[in-house]
Amino acid sequence: MCSGLICGISTVAVGTALVIVSSVLGFYLIPDVIENNIIDRVVLLNDTDQLERFQDIPFPLSFKVRVFNISNAAAVLTGSVPALTEVGPYGVLQVASNRFAGLMGALSLGMNGIFGAYNGPIAEVRVGDLLFDGIKLCQRPGIAGGIACNFIRDLSGNVQNMEVLEDNTINFSFLGYRNDKPGSLHEIYRGVEDHLNVGRITALNSMPELPYWTDAATTSPDRCNMINGTDSGIFNPFIDTSKPLYALNTDICRSVELRYHKDMEYEGIPVVRFTANEWFLDNDEGCFCLNQTTGIAREDGCLLRGAMELYSCVGAYMVLTYPHFLYADDRYRNGVMGMNPNEEDHRLFIDLEPNTGTVVRGAKRAQFNVFMRPIPGISATQNLLPTLTPLLWLEEGITLSEEFTDRLSNDLLSTLSLVSILVPVVVALSAAVLLTGVAIVLYTRFTKTTV
Repeated sequence: MCSGLICGISTVAVGTALVIVSSVLGFYLIPDVIENNIIDRVVLLNDTDQLERFQDIPFPLSFKVRVFNISNAAAVLTGSVPALTEVGPYGVLQVASNRFAGLMGALSLGMNGIFGAYNGPIAEVRVGDLLFDGIKLCQRPGIAGGIACNFIRDLSGNVQNMEVLEDNTINFSFLGYRNDKPGSLHEIYRGVEDHLNVGRITALNSMPELPYWTDAATTSPDRCNMINGTDSGIFNPFIDTSKPLYALNTDICRSVELRYHKDMEYEGIPVVRFTANEWFLDNDEGCFCLNQTTGIAREDGCLLRGAMELYSCVGAYMVLTYPHFLYADDRYRNGVMGMNPNEEDHRLFIDLEPNTGTVVRGAKRAQFNVFMRPIPGISATQNLLPTLTPLLWLEEGITLSEEFTDRLSNDLLSTLSLVSILVPVVVALSAAVLLTGVAIVLYTRFTKTTV
């Protein structure tokens, strides 16, 4: 056996070594190994699970559509405020006067031939027809309506919502263009050289920027055409909540900025929530103001806060807002009855596991509207009260399946939790050995001094 002083010094040496080694391993080397392991899991390499999941999402996405019904249609035609309720087989069809410049007189005469049963400002339609199957236009246009129908056919090539059929009629639907048609071609970073760029889109359909937005003053492409972020299905690992995230939404032809909102938990998994709040449609970026859509707007022609023109995007005078005019100017929200906005149900959000950037839960939400207003040359519209009228709103949601939630918890989070517990324990035990050695040395010296 060693003497008290030698044992104490030996214990101090061993304890010091243990503290140094455990600290280096626990706070530097092991985290580096885990970080490299996470990076290897998330980069998009050939023949990896991550690339397969990116190319073909192995769990279903939810898609919900809510259509607005005008419950007081007859009164609206005489100038009353539209009273709206969600769900119901009704829609509002509008013809914009500057889309058919010089043709409004003929169009008024040919309304029955062009629109058939849908020839009024407000029409009753089957929801399936409005959304996917389509509404037949120009079935028996006659002479007057034939002029306008020829004009519509020429325009339909650039409008994703309209299609000229074999019998020369025109089929209109909100979402029919999604059926059996390939999506846009995305060119993205794999993240091999820089894992923080994984999934970032570099080009869309071989174009490095979007073609939709121009500065109204200079008519030149602007920053609004920049392709920022990912497709919202993948994000970089090691999320920095002090910085915004970006996601490209091709349905509205722009990138969306998301900012950190709060920490949450989903099925036992810690997540960080990012949202797009009032800044999303604040119209401070001048290039989103097309000045093409006639309606309730600012003096400079730009729409009020919370609304964005979609003419250059969809080829029609649609207006984008959040559902129920969340964050929109009161003049839009108060122009109709039945709006009940709330952030939980109507805001865009995404929940991410912060270490891997895995999308755990999220929802894209958008409402499509038209300006209901008097149109010169069409007598049926002359008593309409100018309002921004909701047609429908869409919600595309994603929720990580139980299989992948369990996999994420077992493969990664359990390891991180184990390391976060063991490392401090090992360091504490090593420090205890060191302190024990120090105590032995002090005790030995104190004993010899007193003797």
